[in-house]
Amino acid sequence: MNITPVPRLGPRPPLPPGSGGTILNVGATGVVLRNLTLSGAAFGLWVDAGSFVDVTDTTIQDNMGHAVMVSGRLRLTNSAVTGAGNAGITAAPGAVVVLQSTSIVDNVGAALMLERARGVVRLDSHLDRNSAGIVLSNGSSVQVRESSASDNIGFGLVVSGGSAAEIIPGTLVAGNTRDGIIVHDTSVLRLLGTSASPTQITNNGGWGVFCDPSPAVAQIAELTPGVVITGNSGAGQISCPTYHW
Repeated sequence: MNITPVPRLGPRPPLPPGSGGTILNVGATGVVLRNLTLSGAAFGLWVDAGSFVDVTDTTIQDNMGHAVMVSGRLRLTNSAVTGAGNAGITAAPGAVVVLQSTSIVDNVGAALMLERARGVVRLDSHLDRNSAGIVLSNGSSVQVRESSASDNIGFGLVVSGGSAAEIIPGTLVAGNTRDGIIVHDTSVLRLLGTSASPTQITNNGGWGVFCDPSPAVAQIAELTPGVVITGNSGAGQISCPTYHW
């Protein structure tokens, strides 16, 4: 596993008085955006339902609300989302968000929030130093590979409302102040790793992985030997019913 550290940003510059609105609203398919800076409004980027936008080498920073709102489809590559007054990226029902080699760091809210939406996080992406890494609700799904959800002021990953998360080799969930991963109600978690590319859930302030037994039992659907869960300082390393496919 080779996850490049993300440098901590310096002090956030003040926003101009009365900043509001959305810097860029996309309402079409096949839109390609490159080498932009979207900064200083209520929302940096808004992707409408039915739209598809491909964003590369772009910085979305210091916006007062959610930095990015997605109702359509967004692919964000080699970019940064930082300094938002709320979540880094919020995906509405039906939305799809793909992150590649992208950092979502130092936002007041969660890095990535999915509600009845689908996410893919891969290729050395970082969801670090937010109020949470990834939050899934109401039947959402996410796949995370070779990326990190670390050093968040809260949970690394929250899976709730019948959602599903697949964590595959080379992922790091470490140093979060609460549980590394918490799974609620009827949600399901798959944890995959290999000896050459382990998934590591370590040094979190609560459980490494915790399945909330109320009101329904969440579970781990698969847990392979290449998953390392250790050094978590809460009640223990893992508390979940486990079923091997």
